Parts: sequence; C-alpha cells; structure tokens
Amino acid sequence: MKTLNQFMTEQIIHHTSVVPLVGFSPLSHMGHAQDLGNTLSSLPGSKHVGISAKTDVFSPEERKNVLKKQWGSNINAEVNTSGGSTIANAFNSMPKTGKKVLHIVVGSDRRDFAEGLKKSLDAGKIKEMGDNKFDEVYIHTPKDENRSHGMSGTKMRQSASDGDIETFHKHLGSMFSRKEAQSMMDRTKTAIDSSKLKIKR
Repeated sequence: MKTLNQFMTEQIIHHTSVVPLVGFSPLSHMGHAQDLGNTLSSLPGSKHVGISAKTDVFSPEERKNVLKKQWGSNINAEVNTSGGSTIANAFNSMPKTGKKVLHIVVGSDRRDFAEGLKKSLDAGKIKEMGDNKFDEVYIHTPKDENRSHGMSGTKMRQSASDGDIETFHKHLGSMFSRKEAQSMMDRTKTAIDSSKLKIKR
C-alpha cells in the first residue's frame, strides 16, 4: 500500500512545452515564427525548441541565437537532427518524480506530423526516449491558421535582394538593431546574388 508521501509525490504535475523541430532563420516567415513563439509562451512548464541542424546562409548556432532573441531568453533552444531528441531532452530536464505532461506545439500545417509523433510516443517508439514515457501528451497549434500577418520568407528574401533595409528590419523584429539587420540582409543578398540562395524555394 502506498504511503501518503508517495501518493502526494505522484500527484505533483510537471509540464514541459516543446516545438520539436524548426528551421527558423532570419529568412523565415516572421508571422509564423511569432505565432509559434506566442503559443509556446502561453503554455505551462519549461519551453524547449529544436533547431534543425541544416545550414543555409546562417549556421545552426546563428539561427538558434536569432530565434532566442525573437522568442525570449527563457527558451531552451538547441540544435538537433530530430524532434525526438528535443522531446527527450525536455523529458530529461524534468524532476524524476510526479506526473509528466508534454505539450507539443506545431504549425497548423504540421498537425498530422504532431499526431504521428504523439502516437509514437504513446507506443514507446521514439528511440531517444528509451523506456521513458509521458503520462499525458497534448498538441497545440497557433490560432492564426492562415498566417495572415507577418512576412513570408520569400518576401524577406526579396526585400534583401532589393536592398530594402526598412522592410527587412521591420519584419526581422525590433529586438534587432539596424546594424544587426543590415548585416543579416547583406549576407542574404550576397547569397542570392551568387545563386547560393533562391528567393523562391
């Protein structure tokens, strides 16, 4: 029979909120980034975001720093090759005892991906999790499903190609100085001019 202390310990609920894997860089859809970041911040527990290890104009580490500046310093952003790694790291950061609840945050267009991830978690098929399991898993998507605000990555790249620093800086975010925005725009324009980066992709 469980002691009162054991029962009380098991009733403590711990939450963690995770965006499994994103490829955000200064060239991403700023409205979508804002939606995901706001949704994540509204959820309980620690916040974890997996940054894709792919490299374009900006290194994974640079993209991680851009995301943390846009979303807030309380985000645990990490460079990963899979969403499973991000989720496992979030689990391992939680206290050993108590009920563990996972909140998965994805864009509306990736709802099916999140559902599949949830099924794999429930079935114990995420290799990075080992034998560990969450007690409950919930999926969350931003309210603005059509991304009706902000600026698309294509338009961000176009503004860089045009040398339009006002537009580029506006949609990169006021948390960046004009000098920082200019530096990122110049690197983007150089990549476009040398055909290393396409405006539409």
